[in-house]
Amino acid sequence: MIKKLNITTGAFWHGAWHGGMIEPNRKLYDYELILFAEGKCRVISEEQTFFCDGGTVLIIPPGREHCTTADSECYRYCIHFDWYGDCRAYEEKREFFIYPDAGNKFEAEYAAKDLPEMIFPACFKIREDEFARLVILFRHFFAVQPDTLGGRLQQKGIFEQILGTVLDSADAESYKKQGNPLFFKGKRLLDMHFADADIEIRQIAAELGITPNHFNKIFRKYLGTTPSLYLQNRRLLQAEILLENTTKSVKEIAAACGFADANYFIRCFRKKNNITPARFR
Repeated sequence: MIKKLNITTGAFWHGAWHGGMIEPNRKLYDYELILFAEGKCRVISEEQTFFCDGGTVLIIPPGREHCTTADSECYRYCIHFDWYGDCRAYEEKREFFIYPDAGNKFEAEYAAKDLPEMIFPACFKIREDEFARLVILFRHFFAVQPDTLGGRLQQKGIFEQILGTVLDSADAESYKKQGNPLFFKGKRLLDMHFADADIEIRQIAAELGITPNHFNKIFRKYLGTTPSLYLQNRRLLQAEILLENTTKSVKEIAAACGFADANYFIRCFRKKNNITPARFR
């Protein structure tokens, strides 16, 4: 017996990412539908890399560890959802995803159920004649106020139109399996230990069982940057969060983000943001 669909939406977000933005690895408890409206992004998992530009839609399933990197300035619409309306994480978890590098355990029993009719992740290139209509549907979805019963019903209806349009407008793109578990594990280790001022790239490479040169090549292939530059950027992004959300001193923030020398931290921060940490606040 085929289980009856009961499409339920969860968290949703839209906005711009600047080029070079890289998110930490995540695992979802639900499904995520992403419309890439402008720019170029890559969504990377251990098994596959999806190259996404304007007009690409990607559906990511629960439990698939992945990260997204912006290769250029980009704009995305993201809607989380559940096919059957029984994702336990919506009622019993504070978050709909986990960061494995933070030591969080993924508990499969809280995840949304699989849809057996399709294989996920699924990537779609929307036909040009459908793309403008799809963007309008997304804008209508985000314009609805979901704090009333009527608003929630409207939003549900619009999302079902979005999902139907995506599934009906194009065949899923065919992607060769080109992921690299070594890259993913290396990125995870850097994300886990970025706050350790003593961590060295050669240590990470040794833990992976490869040379630092090989580690550099892998990172360049998948992220277009070196492990060292990625580590520095990861530290600077964390510093921005602490500057905006805490009253810690610049020296304390430098230490908390893995910079042994506060003056070096200030130079790196100013180079990236064209402003000092103190003025950034």
